[in-house]
Amino acid sequence: VFDAVNDERNFETAFKVIKDCGKHIQGTLCYSLTESKLGGPIYNIDYYVSKARVIQGMGADSLCIKDMAGLIAPDDAYKLVTALKGALKIPVDLHSHFTSGMACMSYLKAIEAGVDIIDTCVAPFALRTAHPAVEPIVVALSGAPGDTGMDLELLLKIDEYFESIAPKYREFLDDTKMAVIDTRVLRHHIPGGMFTNMVAQLKE
Repeated sequence: VFDAVNDERNFETAFKVIKDCGKHIQGTLCYSLTESKLGGPIYNIDYYVSKARVIQGMGADSLCIKDMAGLIAPDDAYKLVTALKGALKIPVDLHSHFTSGMACMSYLKAIEAGVDIIDTCVAPFALRTAHPAVEPIVVALSGAPGDTGMDLELLLKIDEYFESIAPKYREFLDDTKMAVIDTRVLRHHIPGGMFTNMVAQLKE
């Protein structure tokens, strides 16, 4: 459950319904910046910790930091996760998009800081404005703290299956540039889902 401007009053109805259904509530904070890195007068550690405490107090079972534009830098991910883990009793999830190219580095630093969950996807649908691919993360964490225990061979078979389907969606890829990443997002801050839709609509 998330609100684009982090107004937790908009969570009340959804939280009640989810709780009444006996399901897991993941309260979400949208990650944004006014500076090039975490800090400044608005989006700083105190802002996120304060909002997270409110969301936990409303009954959330876990908290997600939704970095929808892929803006969180590795050191900021480490600082933010460390602060949230120290302030909350519920699990913390980092959800980032690959748009700027920083997400894998930020995930590894978040794991060092004790994050409980990271959001990924299988390689055929990964990168660009989507999430980091799960396969290299599984290998990077193998035998280390945060080892997923996931079966790489099975993931590779899953990749083969989805590679057979993926070409059907090729028209939705942003092919307006050579780079898989969009470093301009570090300035324009447009979220991944919004950017993909905008490009598709402009093509039409």
